[in-house]
Amino acid sequence: MQKQGYEIKNQKYLSVRPPGKERFFRLDRNFGEEYSLVGIRRRILAQTRPQRPAPEPVRQAKHYRLVGNLKTAKKITGFRALYFHYLYLLGKLPKNRPKQPSPKQVYFLYREDLAKLDKITKEVTLLCQNRIDTSEQLSSYKESLTAEIGTLTDGRKHLRYKSRSIRDDEKLAAVKTEISSMSKRLTTLRKEVRLCDDIFVRTEEMKTKMQKQRQEQHAAGKEKNPYESFRGRS
Repeated sequence: MQKQGYEIKNQKYLSVRPPGKERFFRLDRNFGEEYSLVGIRRRILAQTRPQRPAPEPVRQAKHYRLVGNLKTAKKITGFRALYFHYLYLLGKLPKNRPKQPSPKQVYFLYREDLAKLDKITKEVTLLCQNRIDTSEQLSSYKESLTAEIGTLTDGRKHLRYKSRSIRDDEKLAAVKTEISSMSKRLTTLRKEVRLCDDIFVRTEEMKTKMQKQRQEQHAAGKEKNPYESFRGRS
């Protein structure tokens, strides 16, 4: 407390003067007997033995049984399928691929995305965790994030205003903990909103690059077989 600017009188009664205040005030008179010298000593002595956290229960592995046929199972479509196919073109899927292609073997328009794999992985993780496959689903999810951000921002603002009038240390600590929790949640939500915006942009970029690759491959095929159409006619 002295490092924070408080002045302390340790005489018959324990008194403190906050920074910027003119008078000292007794802790026991304002906060109860637990803040008298005797009460503080008693609480310190009661905490001489730190409580060890209870050991976490051993987690048992869960086994699942697949029902049905993988060949007839519903296939992934939309955004998730696009991302998985694009990661395959980058040479990053499947993970057990026997031979990973070198960057030079990757189509030149895709190479710049090899340096963005961390971001692409976060985007496809968001899509898979929330089962998002269409622009409408992504827009709806982003709207829900934005609404939650607004609610949390208003709630945090109210708690910050409320904390200015709290004099009880325990209540103030509880409010500050809640404010900190809200701030962490807001950070996560804002990151997800940015990911949604990035997904909208990246999906169009991926489609454009893949279409250009197909066009070039198609044109290269025609150049290799300039008389293919005549063979068909003959």
